[in-house]
Amino acid sequence: MNSLVKHWWIFALRGLLALFLAGCLNFVPSLLQNQLIGTFFLPAVVISFALYVMADGVLLLLLTTWLEPGALRRTMLLQAVSTLVVGITLLTIRLSGNDLHYLVIVSLIQSGVAGTFELVVASHLRRHLTDEYLMFLTGTVSLVFFLVLLLMQNGELSRVFRWMVSYAIFFGVTMFCASLRLRAAHRRAIAAV
Repeated sequence: MNSLVKHWWIFALRGLLALFLAGCLNFVPSLLQNQLIGTFFLPAVVISFALYVMADGVLLLLLTTWLEPGALRRTMLLQAVSTLVVGITLLTIRLSGNDLHYLVIVSLIQSGVAGTFELVVASHLRRHLTDEYLMFLTGTVSLVFFLVLLLMQNGELSRVFRWMVSYAIFFGVTMFCASLRLRAAHRRAIAAV
């Protein structure tokens, strides 16, 4: 737990990356409405999302190298590997006329994986930080987003992207706030020594 708190900045970077992604995705629906621009722009959106997912996976993998051996490390390692697999899958998709459908399916898988693992990590954090609720909230919202995307698979383009932007904003804000709480716990631990 000590090394998790010590590396609070990884959570801050994950939050900032998600907020950056939300900012980029916010402009996508209007750009995709133009037939000519949309043809060239959608592959760039898929690649950008894949790079975000892979960066998140690399940050998680980096964090696992500093964690003590145990259940939390194994859980975060599984999350990192599954996140990297999702990112690689996105990069290797052969883009066709059904690009949005692939993006939604992979986003669906990503949010389901992230939500499940965030809840497991949150239960571990709860043992050490009694008032920790942000990771539970992040995991729960990730699973809600998973269900929403599952129901909207063939939905309207702008609605799908609005949900993706909303989710990225929420994930980014809660992850950044969780990092600040971990940072405060780290400072308390240093002061106690």
